[in-house]
Amino acid sequence: MNGDVVDRSRVKKAAFIVILFLLPFVVLTLIEAVFRLARTSTADVDPYVNVSPFTIFARETHDGHEYALITHRLAYARRNTKFQVQKPENTVRLFVLGGSAAAGWPHAPEHVYSTYLKKTLDTRFPGTHFEVINAAAHGFASFRIRHIFDELVGMDPDAIIVYSGNNEFLEERDYTVPGFALLNTIASSSKFVHWLQSLFRTDRSELPANELNEVAQFFWKKIKRQSMELRSDPVQFEQVKAHYRHTLTYMSEKAARLDIPLFLGTVPVNLRDWLPTVSHNGLDGPMREQWEHYFTMGQRGYLQENYEDGVSWMRRALELEPLHAESHYWLGKLLEASDDAAGALQSFSRARDLDYNPFRAISDFNDAVRQVAASSVNNTLVDLDAAFSLAATTGTPGFDLFLDYVHPNTRGNRLISREIFRSLLEHGSLLADVRVSTEWSSSSETVIDENYDDRFDPEIQQRLFSLYSMNHQYQAAIDNANHLRRLFAKNGVPHPIDAMPPRFRDGYVAFRQYEETRRKYILGEATTADMSSARAMLDGFYEKWHPYGKF
Repeated sequence: MNGDVVDRSRVKKAAFIVILFLLPFVVLTLIEAVFRLARTSTADVDPYVNVSPFTIFARETHDGHEYALITHRLAYARRNTKFQVQKPENTVRLFVLGGSAAAGWPHAPEHVYSTYLKKTLDTRFPGTHFEVINAAAHGFASFRIRHIFDELVGMDPDAIIVYSGNNEFLEERDYTVPGFALLNTIASSSKFVHWLQSLFRTDRSELPANELNEVAQFFWKKIKRQSMELRSDPVQFEQVKAHYRHTLTYMSEKAARLDIPLFLGTVPVNLRDWLPTVSHNGLDGPMREQWEHYFTMGQRGYLQENYEDGVSWMRRALELEPLHAESHYWLGKLLEASDDAAGALQSFSRARDLDYNPFRAISDFNDAVRQVAASSVNNTLVDLDAAFSLAATTGTPGFDLFLDYVHPNTRGNRLISREIFRSLLEHGSLLADVRVSTEWSSSSETVIDENYDDRFDPEIQQRLFSLYSMNHQYQAAIDNANHLRRLFAKNGVPHPIDAMPPRFRDGYVAFRQYEETRRKYILGEATTADMSSARAMLDGFYEKWHPYGKF
């Protein structure tokens, strides 16, 4: 009998120990459940960086009404965007958020997709006043855009459109604090831990309010074709992606809680006609020499239109160094020339993703947009990335839809306007009570200015030469300079090379010399010494016209 008592005592003791061990987990589970059932948004404090408080708006009063005026320099204050804070009756108010591509830069406001969208809505739904307020800001990453978002949700929006992802590597910051990645991983799946994190984190990078952090360093690395640590360091790179996803999730949850429809756009970029800035190559010695031979032979196959052999050589180069971005780019060119559009798109996309000095939204960002958009019935996906691929002349977006690496041209702006308009129509409830024009002929048609084409806009075309130069897009710069000369000649203004501004002239000469020498070198018609001479001319151009701190 004493044995039974001892056994029961042991069982009770063991049960007590188990309960004592499990109790903290039970309590944490209950707290987590309370946080989730309360539909709390992700904590308002960004756990990754600390951006000093700022606003892009000023307030002013006219005729008894308060107005918000965009005055922030980077938010295109020169456009004089102004709207009444108290939304007028019979008004549908839409906000657009993002970086310079979302702003429609470098176009004038009347030639931007948001203006085309407003004209379309006004025509489609007469009798209703539409406001399409473009609150995008130049160079802003998503973690800055969330601050504008937080301000806009209090301005009675009927919907918010987010088109952001090209600037995530732009500002210098550090995610390598010990435990940073692990803590953020835990916080991403626990609202309670995230709340605690927002209260006690003191190791976040500090970023200024009204200026972007260390932008001169970013552009200097682009000029020098140096890797960005945020991309080359695997830990930092994963945290950049996690930060982007976190920001989208934050906006999604907050919009749902406030019952504001959120339209999330994937981010299309120029894949076909934009070479990667920095390509990683970890080979050396004999392996490097072998790789260089394969890489050169692959390019030779392209130049000689021997595409099948070129593909074979470039695949050999990639077997030796699979992370080399430019090899993937040239494989894309070869596959496209071989009528393999799907394979070409995949290779061009891989080249973009492997660029170690990225200034184009990577495919992981677009995957995050799609996943966050699908996470709530309050969200609507605007898959601009897919739309641009479908509309591209060859199946891969290039200069047929973009002015440069990320900024859509006239055709691209029209396409964005159409896709957002379609998404608004498909939303259902947003425009359900708005009267439709009986004269409207097509639900997907958009109102645009058929007379405008930025290919014939000298001001925009002259901007592009500097962009191409800075990003080492030599052939694009040459083509742009020749196009400008033809534009001036068409208007009766002869424009020989010697009459070009010095920066254009020097760049044109250096780029042509380099491209011609490189072509000959690939074909075996120029020597290493010839290439060294051509590179020296390039270096001289950049030292003269692109010194540190210029941008």
